[in-house]
Amino acid sequence: MRKVIMLLDNCFDPDIRVYKEAKYLVDKGIEVEIVCLDKKNKYIDRPEEIIDGIKIKRFFVRTKKTTKLIENKIGKVLKPLVYFHWLLKFMRKVRKYLRNIDFSTIHCHDITMAFCATHYIKHKDIVFDMHEYYEQNKNKIMKKIMHHIVSHTQNKAKWIIHVNEFQTFNMNDKNKQKLIEIPNYPEIGKFNEFKHIDSDKLRISYTGILRHKKPLENLVIATADLDNVEISFNGRGDVYEYLKDMENKYSHLRVTGEYNHNDVAKFYANSDLIYIVYNNDSDNDKNALPTKLYEAVIAKIPMIVSVDSKMEDFIKKYDIGFSVNGKDVDDINKLIKSINEDREILEQKKNNISKIQYDFTWDTVVKNLDKIYIIK
Repeated sequence: MRKVIMLLDNCFDPDIRVYKEAKYLVDKGIEVEIVCLDKKNKYIDRPEEIIDGIKIKRFFVRTKKTTKLIENKIGKVLKPLVYFHWLLKFMRKVRKYLRNIDFSTIHCHDITMAFCATHYIKHKDIVFDMHEYYEQNKNKIMKKIMHHIVSHTQNKAKWIIHVNEFQTFNMNDKNKQKLIEIPNYPEIGKFNEFKHIDSDKLRISYTGILRHKKPLENLVIATADLDNVEISFNGRGDVYEYLKDMENKYSHLRVTGEYNHNDVAKFYANSDLIYIVYNNDSDNDKNALPTKLYEAVIAKIPMIVSVDSKMEDFIKKYDIGFSVNGKDVDDINKLIKSINEDREILEQKKNNISKIQYDFTWDTVVKNLDKIYIIK
């Protein structure tokens, strides 16, 4: 049986995109092993496990000494150095581990793993799976350095997977011939039994990693005095604790926490609007077309997205949602208030969504992996 190694810079919690790609290959008869770096020792009791036929191998590099270093007063200065030390330690362990394993391809998720693979893993086909755009540092020198790192990695890779066209902006013509597009579309199977639950309330939800503090916070503040409006944030992330504290102050807010992504449809079933508003402080924010955008399409629920973004272009093209400035409380308030007073507009948007409801599904685009792995 053919074997593929996937290299991952997190503990596989699981990482949804990585899981979906690996599961597709396993279902096609290819053995997949995800070799990953657990920086927080979250699964220290599970160095190896099998999830839905996917073998997981975790390495742990955090020690008590390095933990103290990044937790002290100058932790912000030391963190990059500690993480770099962990990365080198991880790659040495990986190289040693892979010496006695027969595999054909190393499938690297994101730039760190792909760049390391070009130096540590020799004589194997490298797949560079670009989950985002990497050349966005505001410092011109650092941006130039990152451009060279990305270009070098792309040159060494046999195949390059991308999620949108923006990622190919600075790519040379030779590397463009290696491109395989696999957008962040959702799995239609998770919505097979989906049924929307009606309510007199106007329910606005965000489901995913909680990291864009200001737009989420402003949504809560902007709707605090509106009648029959409920807000729910589903997931964990850097701002989870902050939002959880807000829940104690705002009666219309509910913060549910971590969830199993297989159950994601239940959040859409209890939503009338999907809120996908980012900080827009980076090129990744402005050009993101996240899975939750397409999940809203499958669930046939109108969405609110960031102004001046690719998501805004998308919802305007099909007339399926609204856009706001996530940093402007008044702008958010004005929009939600107008929708709340005229719910008929939501029905109009839903009718438009129904025309494209099944046009953006993972089940179709994941087949592009066949071009790499020659599945017949």
